[in-house]
Amino acid sequence: MKISVIVSTHNRSNMLKDSIQSLIHQTLNPSQYEIIVGDSYSDDSGIENRELINSMIDEYPQHNISYFYEKIKGGYSLTRNEAVKKAASDLIVFGDDDFIASDTYLEACIDGLLSDNKVGLVTGPLIPIFESDPPNWVLKLQKKNSFSKYYTDFTIIEFDRDVDNLPYNFIWASSFGCKKSVFIECGGFPPDGFS
Repeated sequence: MKISVIVSTHNRSNMLKDSIQSLIHQTLNPSQYEIIVGDSYSDDSGIENRELINSMIDEYPQHNISYFYEKIKGGYSLTRNEAVKKAASDLIVFGDDDFIASDTYLEACIDGLLSDNKVGLVTGPLIPIFESDPPNWVLKLQKKNSFSKYYTDFTIIEFDRDVDNLPYNFIWASSFGCKKSVFIECGGFPPDGFS
């Protein structure tokens, strides 16, 4: 197992399906990765998400897909930390249920994480998929710097294609890859503040 993908979800099985589909259609051989779906206390006790994942397991038996429901209301942080404990690989990718991966995403994460022993974390573009043109109030929230445009209120970021290094504090949990050992050494995700 080269990499473990952790997808967090809460009440959004309609978006979760597209996210998992993008991970199923990777160029990386399915035997080289696992998909762990962590349901963060969905209102229906995870019934809809569990049914979706079970149908995808049946439809794609060559993929290693698993699901768990976090019974403690603790937000995505708690669910992600629990999923890391279940991960079989030392390389981990985190994504939310609205995360759509390009078909080479996992290979790129593996290449980046293994490129140098000093690399502990990699990330890439978080590009929104708007159902229609975004309203002006959304565009007004956009910020720019020398290497990206981003919306901090939504944790959306679009990098220039040639960016290799980012400031340490410019990583958001919506989509990134890291070494499990680094994640554990850093103490995992802090509590979300949900109770």
